[in-house]
Amino acid sequence: MPARFFIPQKQLKNNQAQITGKDQHHLIDVLRHKIGDEIEIIDGQSNIYAAKIEKITAQAVTCLITAKKSRKTELPIPVTIFQCLPKAKKMDWIIEKCTELGVFKIVPVISERSIPKLDSAGQKHKLFRWEQIAKSAAEQCGRAILPKLGPVQNFAEAVKVAADLKIIPWESEKTFSLKAALQNKGKVLSLAVYIGPEGGFSLSEIETAKKETILPVTLGPRVLRTETVGIFVLSALAYEYEL
Repeated sequence: MPARFFIPQKQLKNNQAQITGKDQHHLIDVLRHKIGDEIEIIDGQSNIYAAKIEKITAQAVTCLITAKKSRKTELPIPVTIFQCLPKAKKMDWIIEKCTELGVFKIVPVISERSIPKLDSAGQKHKLFRWEQIAKSAAEQCGRAILPKLGPVQNFAEAVKVAADLKIIPWESEKTFSLKAALQNKGKVLSLAVYIGPEGGFSLSEIETAKKETILPVTLGPRVLRTETVGIFVLSALAYEYEL
């Protein structure tokens, strides 16, 4: 499998692609690629290209585009995960694995029981780090687009989003399942999933969600950790829509 690199469309011109910065370092100094080697270029807009390295300088690696590839790598519907901020580095794991499983967008959320509280400087630093994690994961698993990240929102803002189906996994919901929510999947063109922090959502947040037509769902008889919920939901969707 050739190495894959997301690059901005502005670096694609006249059947050539320019790879610069950290990607250039990774391609040449880490992967040890040379002139004539074949790689894949992804422009982040669902276009994948076969390319061959034709020039290496201190400023950039120039690649010749040799073909445009067709590859179906995205879930049939865009899924946005509103993930309440967990402790430590769990968000890194969530972003990496949800990217691998096809998430369209991840929005970090501050809820009543979220322990991390990010100021504007902290948000900027974290979002940059999370974008790099998503980019690396998307390249590794052959995604055709880069998942969108952020901005950080309060729960009251996050529930205002528009989507065909909005669900909130909740351990106190015992009967209405994710499977039941997807019964009319032919009419669902977009999905929003709200995932609580380690301490879960408060009752008042669940009531707020219900007022915004967000459906509480059960994910089965076991209580999942916050870092597992997104992975579970995306896996279930992949099974339902793709397999």
